[in-house]
Amino acid sequence: SPTVEEMAFGVADDGKRVQLYAQEQGTKQVSKLTDDPETTHRWGGWNRDGSRFAYAADRTGDGRFNVFTQGREAEATEARCVYEQERSSPVYPIGWGPENERLLILEMHSNYNADIHVVDLCNGDVQQLTDGPDVEAQYSSVRWGPDGEALYLVTDHEYEWRYIARLNLSTGEVVPVLQTDADLKDLVLHSGRQRLAYRRSDQGFSTISICELTGPTETRELCTPDMVPGAAKCLTMRSDGDELGLMYTNPAQKPDLYSIDVDTGECVQWTDASEPVPNDTFVPPEPVTYDSFDGLEIPSLYAEPTTETDDEYPAIISLHEGPRQHNSPAFSPLRQYYLEQGFTRLEPDYRGSSGYGKEYMALDDFEKRVDAIRDVKAAADWLAAKETVDEDRIVLKGRSYGGFLVLAAMTRWPDRFAAGAAIAPIANFETYLENSPPGRRENREAEYGSLDEDRELLRRLSPIHDIDQLKAPLLLAHGKEDRKVPFTEATKLAEEARNHGVEISTLFLDGTGHSFTSKAARIELFNHTAAFFSEHS
Repeated sequence: SPTVEEMAFGVADDGKRVQLYAQEQGTKQVSKLTDDPETTHRWGGWNRDGSRFAYAADRTGDGRFNVFTQGREAEATEARCVYEQERSSPVYPIGWGPENERLLILEMHSNYNADIHVVDLCNGDVQQLTDGPDVEAQYSSVRWGPDGEALYLVTDHEYEWRYIARLNLSTGEVVPVLQTDADLKDLVLHSGRQRLAYRRSDQGFSTISICELTGPTETRELCTPDMVPGAAKCLTMRSDGDELGLMYTNPAQKPDLYSIDVDTGECVQWTDASEPVPNDTFVPPEPVTYDSFDGLEIPSLYAEPTTETDDEYPAIISLHEGPRQHNSPAFSPLRQYYLEQGFTRLEPDYRGSSGYGKEYMALDDFEKRVDAIRDVKAAADWLAAKETVDEDRIVLKGRSYGGFLVLAAMTRWPDRFAAGAAIAPIANFETYLENSPPGRRENREAEYGSLDEDRELLRRLSPIHDIDQLKAPLLLAHGKEDRKVPFTEATKLAEEARNHGVEISTLFLDGTGHSFTSKAARIELFNHTAAFFSEHS
């Protein structure tokens, strides 16, 4: 809360439907803000005096979320619906206006196409500020400007990279403020002091910059802190604008909290997560590239064990959840574990990954998706050419879309890989989309293809139809409470594999969903996967 020592948070008691709560910082007393077990809620922030808050909720029962505001002391039944969503696109309240009379709404048509609306809370009028779903553009980190007449945000509107821009609320004009040849992310703005901070992302490595607005679209750099190359997130400006807080990590350092003096750039570390395992025992990966089948360079992270051996190392190709994500140089305990077990590890940002511009991100669209699968084969070829790697002991591991790539590569090149672990994989795009809620289906069809128009392509890309080609052992892991890739997809895949005599090991866990968020589930998954790779590589 901006005015009292109180924190709002969400809990999904059933692992599915989030309810909102508030906790007083002094007494630790928790009170319910919402209490509807049939509805899930998306937090949308306090207003400027903490008297009301906003959230999105799917009360209609048809998969659509509407936006509500509610008094802090009011019951959820007294919440006021301020925005009714007509399309199936997910919506999120993202910021109250400076006078508490306006509310910003972000509508996500897909992971790379969004629109911003502003609601007048006095008369209910809704204004669409951006170009609509037919004009593809991303918007994030949306902040109210100092005068309340404009927004500052991160976008890729009519540009290859994400940049910081000013959006005029009267005209809808988007004017660049800061543009570079890399993605800019996580904008924070102190309107009173007209100070802004952001991070630049180069192959996942973050550089923090802090500036001062000297005009509506002009800036003066205040400082660029000197930090070890790594990954930053959770940027926040102190209420007086003098310090920037953030969480920072690098491949050989667990996440810690820092503050940066805005005027001097001096950096202070507030936490120390190095115990009980010292940071100097960790092996950082190095940025590398390899050539794919068509000569395209695939940026990746690569690490080898430090333990000496007379034998060549087995290798893991770790495929991120994608498709429009990227690998991070953040500390990864799993990366360090496999290195300690004697595996080399390659983490490719295959085509379609974010962080390398729009053109790179579009290289796996629709019928070009098979090219991303070929990037996996090229990764194995690159590893096999290294003197330190045993080409007969290269394994694949991936979750969600990365799990799809595991299955697709293993069925297309059955003799190339020693084994594979597919965690909550997409194995059948047709049933995956058919079982998606309306809002998610629209988002996913924009990425993978439409059931109405692209069914033949979806069927051709689905690994379940080629499972008889698989020769290497497969580990299939899935949470039974998975809402993104339903558990039934895993059972169908396992049945199909066994019908064709495929050597398959399954790990189906109760009480966990798509991300294996519980500590017990993660430990069981990691131990099972490590034992599987040790046996088959």
